[in-house]
Amino acid sequence: EDRKPWVSIKMKRPIRVGRVLLSHVRPTLDSEGLPRPMDVELVLNRKRKITMTMDQDPLRKTVIDLGETVTIRELQVRILSAQGCELGKCGLGFSEIELLPR
Repeated sequence: EDRKPWVSIKMKRPIRVGRVLLSHVRPTLDSEGLPRPMDVELVLNRKRKITMTMDQDPLRKTVIDLGETVTIRELQVRILSAQGCELGKCGLGFSEIELLPR
């Protein structure tokens, strides 16, 4: 019953990132009615926060353009709201979190 679900990634070495891609946990057509994250917040290096609404198509990745190349040592992804359930009452997550150059 996690009402504030999040995942944190700490890098062994800093990496340069321009875009973050988030994939739904079940990227298939028959998962369309299942609960999934809706609003998410990225926290870069415990400082910069970016809030984004996930693409609700389960087959599409949500692309978060950072607007510039950022050196990341730590990334936290927080799920702020969900579609199809109340936070803490269902399992939510991502199948992939991709860190890409610009």
